[in-house]
Amino acid sequence: MVVARDAALKESAELLQANARIGLGLLATVVNLTGMTPEETIRKARQLAAENTG
Repeated sequence: MVVARDAALKESAELLQANARIGLGLLATVVNLTGMTPEETIRKARQLAAENTG
């Protein structure tokens, strides 16, 4: 039981790390394409998300 839990936690941590790397890569791409700073890019993404979720 503990072994299965530990394996699941390890897999979850690996997936979170992979998602973080993908997110940083996407952020870097948008920054490079738009010329905005990372802070401006994140602010705009949050604004657009808020507008699209009602």
